[in-house]
Amino acid sequence: MGVLAVVAIFDDFMAQTVVMTHQAHWGERQLATMFAHVVPVPGLAPGQVCCPGRQVAAVAASRTTAPPHLHLSLLAAPAAFPWMSLQGWPDTSDAGEIATFRVHGAGGELGVGVCRFEV
Repeated sequence: MGVLAVVAIFDDFMAQTVVMTHQAHWGERQLATMFAHVVPVPGLAPGQVCCPGRQVAAVAASRTTAPPHLHLSLLAAPAAFPWMSLQGWPDTSDAGEIATFRVHGAGGELGVGVCRFEV
């Protein structure tokens, strides 16, 4: 899978979102993974490079009536895309510059509180 670089961490309505870029590209586009509704591990910050096997986040407890869950997206964006511009967007598919491939997981399917996301 290779190393990933943390390019953005911002608040979402349930917890936080972590965006990490991949070494791989899709044509001319930079690939990135976005984990939404998570709690980043302590010390995780933009600019950090993460190697395979490192835990980066856990599913957050819900602040709403929705059960704890994860939104996992694979993004393909122009090389100089401003990742922090995703903050506050309820649905990144409206961002015409990026292609979005999403996987939604319910907390029960992932093991709430014990799910680990590793790079």
